[in-house]
Amino acid sequence: MFDEKEREWQLAKPIIDRLFKEGIISFDEWYFMILSLRKKLGLLTI
Repeated sequence: MFDEKEREWQLAKPIIDRLFKEGIISFDEWYFMILSLRKKLGLLTI
Protein backbone atom coordinates (compact mmCIF):
# COMPACT_ATOMS: atom_id res chain seq x y z
CA MET A 1 0.00 0.00 0.00
CA PHE A 2 1.23 3.49 -0.86
CA ASP A 3 1.94 6.06 1.80
CA GLU A 4 0.36 9.52 1.47
CA LYS A 5 3.28 11.07 -0.45
CA GLU A 6 3.43 8.23 -2.95
CA ARG A 7 -0.33 8.46 -3.42
CA GLU A 8 -0.10 12.20 -4.12
CA TRP A 9 2.63 11.47 -6.70
CA GLN A 10 0.45 8.82 -8.37
CA LEU A 11 -2.39 11.36 -8.69
CA ALA A 12 -0.35 14.36 -9.87
CA LYS A 13 2.04 12.75 -12.39
CA PRO A 14 -0.60 11.88 -15.04
CA ILE A 15 -1.99 15.43 -14.89
CA ILE A 16 1.45 16.95 -15.47
CA ASP A 17 2.11 14.46 -18.28
CA ARG A 18 -1.19 15.36 -19.96
CA LEU A 19 -0.34 19.08 -19.87
CA PHE A 20 2.89 18.32 -21.70
CA LYS A 21 1.33 15.95 -24.24
CA GLU A 22 -1.37 18.49 -25.12
CA GLY A 23 1.24 21.19 -25.68
CA ILE A 24 0.11 23.37 -22.78
CA ILE A 25 3.55 23.30 -21.15
CA SER A 26 7.01 22.89 -22.68
CA PHE A 27 9.42 20.05 -21.95
CA ASP A 28 11.46 22.32 -19.66
CA GLU A 29 8.35 23.25 -17.66
CA TRP A 30 7.31 19.59 -17.48
CA TYR A 31 10.77 18.52 -16.26
CA PHE A 32 10.90 21.31 -13.66
CA MET A 33 7.40 20.46 -12.39
CA ILE A 34 8.28 16.76 -12.03
CA LEU A 35 11.51 17.50 -10.15
CA SER A 36 9.84 20.11 -7.95
CA LEU A 37 6.98 17.81 -7.03
CA ARG A 38 9.30 14.89 -6.23
CA LYS A 39 11.47 17.19 -4.09
CA LYS A 40 8.41 18.57 -2.27
CA LEU A 41 7.17 15.07 -1.53
CA GLY A 42 10.60 13.84 -0.46
CA LEU A 43 10.71 11.29 -3.28
CA LEU A 44 13.72 12.75 -5.10
CA THR A 45 16.41 10.08 -5.36
CA ILE A 46 19.21 12.10 -6.97
